[in-house]
Amino acid sequence: MGSISYAFSVLGYCGKSGQVWRDRVKECLDFTRNHVLKARDTSIIEGGLPIIKWGLVLRVIRGVLEENRMPSSIEEFKGFLDAMVREFAISRSRTVLVIPRGGDSIDLLKRALWLMGRFGNSESWASTISVTVTDAERCDDRNVNVIVKYDQSRISGGFTVVKATDEVGNEYMFALPVTSGSRGDVYYPSVMSYGGDTLCARLNGVNIVFPSGDDW
Repeated sequence: MGSISYAFSVLGYCGKSGQVWRDRVKECLDFTRNHVLKARDTSIIEGGLPIIKWGLVLRVIRGVLEENRMPSSIEEFKGFLDAMVREFAISRSRTVLVIPRGGDSIDLLKRALWLMGRFGNSESWASTISVTVTDAERCDDRNVNVIVKYDQSRISGGFTVVKATDEVGNEYMFALPVTSGSRGDVYYPSVMSYGGDTLCARLNGVNIVFPSGDDW
């Protein structure tokens, strides 16, 4: 959602009002939420190859962004510094499902999705390879391959559970359609058995399978 919000700001649809950057960010997030119902990663990865993940410590000058100015001395520069542990992941090209709130949002999203340059912080680079519009229909396939809210009574099979926020900023436990092998830094694409109605969207001969309704 943040990447799409940034793309909308580049296109000039938002981010022009407000005296501080937080107000401009909120404006773009609100604009994006008016056009995007869901934006979820999938386990459809080119070649079915694994995702490789590793952690490292980054030292960043966080104070420059927070105070919107450069430090005036060496001592203040030290105070602007911050260190944090970041986890990076690399994989072959993968499919992200974006569901618009309505038909009027499709053309806007097609433009914005081409401009996404990163997911997350400035070090997390990404590139859009293609943007495709496809229809979703009810189907009998219950093997979901999209990130969904974790529901023990409905989800089984191979998945990884993490805490994250949804498209409107609410925090939940989510089930990711990937499983870790014997090493904790390698994740393999998987599917989850879902006990409920599903929709299928056909893309390049593969089904994107996700729950029907809005609360997932």
